[in-house]
Amino acid sequence: MEKYGERTVIVYEKETGKTLEHTDINLPAMRSITGFSKGEWNLDAYADSFGGANRLGDIDASIEIDGHHLVIEFKEHKNSMNAGQLVKAIRLAKYANTTTVFVFGKTNASKEKIMIRPSNVKGWVSPTNEEDLKILFRKWYSYAKLNPMNNRAGLYEDWTVANKLLEKVSRNKVKK
Repeated sequence: MEKYGERTVIVYEKETGKTLEHTDINLPAMRSITGFSKGEWNLDAYADSFGGANRLGDIDASIEIDGHHLVIEFKEHKNSMNAGQLVKAIRLAKYANTTTVFVFGKTNASKEKIMIRPSNVKGWVSPTNEEDLKILFRKWYSYAKLNPMNNRAGLYEDWTVANKLLEKVSRNKVKK
């Protein structure tokens, strides 16, 4: 990918459609102007580091609770995902105690989900909505808290390691 590219940017008023700005600008190589303006990284720069066909992907949302990991991928359209993303979710469930939920629909208007988790690596597809997802996430959280992957002393030690690393790169401390 070239280092810089010329792009035409048009800014318009959403309600009226009136053009407010229209300009050609040189921008760093990127997939998305919107992503760039939000500070997203261009992962294409690392594409040749992983054997050609393999590519880095971003994660929309992720949380770890007591050794359990939840990944959430939001997709407006089902055809915006690929088999590689599903294989990654299956392998993360099998080998890294990770539950992945793919949520389909517009922002805050989910319609369907795919869920892959350590206890069901074949996954399933089901209808969903915001309330359903909140219940699902609360259940996942409760399960994680009731079934820690290590004893509390071991989990506490992870915070000690994190604070030591953070002290090396900043003056902030990780909160427990």
